[in-house]
Amino acid sequence: MRSRPVLAVVVALLAFGATRAHAAGSASGRERIAIAVFNVTGEPIAEEQKAKLRTSLRGGLAAGFDVVSDAEVDRAISERGVAGCDTITCLRSIGEMVMVRRVVKATIEVIGTAHFSTTLELIDLGDGKSIATANDDCTACNMKEVNDGLSNAAAALKTQLEPPAGATPLATPAPTPTPEMPKHRGLYIGLAVGSGALFVASVVSLAVSAAYHGKTNCASSFPSNERCPTRYNGVPGIVLGAIGTPVFGAATAIFAWKAARSSTKVALVPSLGLGTAAVDAGARLDVRW
Repeated sequence: MRSRPVLAVVVALLAFGATRAHAAGSASGRERIAIAVFNVTGEPIAEEQKAKLRTSLRGGLAAGFDVVSDAEVDRAISERGVAGCDTITCLRSIGEMVMVRRVVKATIEVIGTAHFSTTLELIDLGDGKSIATANDDCTACNMKEVNDGLSNAAAALKTQLEPPAGATPLATPAPTPTPEMPKHRGLYIGLAVGSGALFVASVVSLAVSAAYHGKTNCASSFPSNERCPTRYNGVPGIVLGAIGTPVFGAATAIFAWKAARSSTKVALVPSLGLGTAAVDAGARLDVRW
């Protein structure tokens, strides 16, 4: 029964260590990645040479990434029981344990004593796709050249994720301002036109009624000494015109002002032969000849 508290302490320490390592990687500003797969295939080579190859791989990756320790990765593989598995499911399981979102898959094929072919992949665990690859085919090389080539290929993974030198980053387009009350613009224009028509009618009614008020309308058959029985009564038209002229005039001005305030500039460019006319709905008319 004493082993349970000890086991709990060990697990807590491991989790604390992994959290600190993850925090350290984040604080350094470099992405934390892990070498999830390291396969050396083909002709057998000494374990010491394999260890140097892995060290060269880590060294190249460390130029641009914060690399999870091999011991931490081996522990994750052992605890998850995914040794020798390189499917995306297995890689995700390892990534969850060591808290990374991208892992490296390395395959080194030993074709002869002096011929090594290396393939490296940086895999995004989110979509399972390879986002960067690097290859090195070293023929007639000694082990130092093989290790140098492997280190350079590993460093090339990071450069593939960076924009080319001198490239101008794409500017984020500024959001298009939303016109003020665009859905009311048509209503205001319609009301302005309607009240404008009533304003004109009121002015005409006032002028005509005032001009003809009191005038006679007698046929020529009436004797000149008889009183004309019919006279124009312009009072109703005068009253309506006197009221409607200021009311509809003010309404027209108000609706026109609101339409201009809530409008977006719309260019109407009709064909005029010698020139073009651009009508600005925001109460501006520009004509270019």
